[in-house]
Amino acid sequence: MDGQHIKVNFHLHEDAEVASEGLWARRVGDGVYSIDNTPMYFTGLAVGDCVTVNMEGDLLWAADTETFGGHANVWIQSLSSEKSAARAHLEGMAKSLGDRGFYCEYEDFIPRLAVDLEESKEAKCLVGELDSLQIANEIEFMVTNKVTWLE
Repeated sequence: MDGQHIKVNFHLHEDAEVASEGLWARRVGDGVYSIDNTPMYFTGLAVGDCVTVNMEGDLLWAADTETFGGHANVWIQSLSSEKSAARAHLEGMAKSLGDRGFYCEYEDFIPRLAVDLEESKEAKCLVGELDSLQIANEIEFMVTNKVTWLE
C-alpha cells in the first residue's frame, strides 16, 4: 500500500560496523520506496531518496537508487574517549540541534548522531559550525551522501 511505513534493508560493505541496515520507507510507486529516516550505517543515501527494491525471502532489500531527494545526511561522533562522556556530548548536541529545528537520530552502539539536513542557510551554517568543532578536535563529522548545495 502506498504511504505506509515499511522496512527496506540495505547490504553494507564488509568493513562496516554491521552487516545490514533497515530503514523506514514509504512506497511511492511500483517497487519504489522513499527513505523516511536517517541512515546510521549506510552511506550515499538520505531522507527523501527513492530506491528500487527486490524481495529476498520475507524482506525487502534495496536494489538501486531511483532518485535523490536533495537532503544531506551528516554523521557526528564525539572525540571524548569515554563512552559515557561521548554519549552525553552527543545527546546534548541532539537536543540543541532539535531546538534549532534539525531532525537528529542517536545510535548508542557507535555512538553516533545522524542529522538530516534540508537545503537552507541554517543547514549551511551548521556545517560550518561542525567544521569548526572538528578543527578544535571536539568532534568528527562527515556528510555521507553527495549534495550539490554543500559544495
